[in-house]
Amino acid sequence: MKRLVLMVALLSLPFISFSQIELIAGPGVSYNSTWILNPNMLIEGDQNPDPTFTWGTGIDADLRLTKWLSFHTGYNSGEIRQNFELQDENENTFNAHHSLKTSNIPLVLRWGGAFYCETGFQHTGIKNANWSFNSIDTDVSDRFVQSSWMAVGGFGGNIGLAPKVKLNIGFRTAYGMSDFKGVDAWGRDYEEITYFSELASQGVDITEIPGSEEYLDEFEQYTSLVEEFDKLAKTYALSVGVYMGVKIKLIGAEKAKAE
Repeated sequence: MKRLVLMVALLSLPFISFSQIELIAGPGVSYNSTWILNPNMLIEGDQNPDPTFTWGTGIDADLRLTKWLSFHTGYNSGEIRQNFELQDENENTFNAHHSLKTSNIPLVLRWGGAFYCETGFQHTGIKNANWSFNSIDTDVSDRFVQSSWMAVGGFGGNIGLAPKVKLNIGFRTAYGMSDFKGVDAWGRDYEEITYFSELASQGVDITEIPGSEEYLDEFEQYTSLVEEFDKLAKTYALSVGVYMGVKIKLIGAEKAKAE
């Protein structure tokens, strides 16, 4: 993380005009559609993900380096949640969901003035992971990673409310860059799926291995993917949403007008 911050700082140096430096910060709130994406969930017919929405809150800060470039960071708490409707072989229906309580630190460059586009990264820490099946909760924090990086992109604008106060409104998408690991909607560990799938790809008769029965139907569906068995266990998070916050100028020339 320190290397990434240093890299962003070095890339920004040629554009910095110290006479224009301005720091604004304040509280914010976000509303997001969140998804936990995994080939096993999305391909297998008995695990149907439903659209899920969550709230996030935190404190954000913008360090304006030039008239057209600023560095955005902060700290916010949120949730990555995925709801499912499940169906077994007897067509019985069940409800399940994943809930990942997260802490997020964005490291983003914003290009523009009053209206901007943003690109960068977000460090996401998973404070707690819960899997619920028919309203019975199970802590699965040890099955997920503790932290991950997400790529960030979006756009927004700052609306001047007063000489030192701005309303920040924007749209942001964040996508996981690494495997979140975890369990599927039935609570099965993806590493177990990978293990049995790897054996099957090597020609091992997995029907002789205790515990493989529940995966046999899946292997029939994934015959075309058997050479890429590891993809069945890769889990990526996606968040798409809007945010809003009030920012107060903490550092900057008094003569600078709010954008």
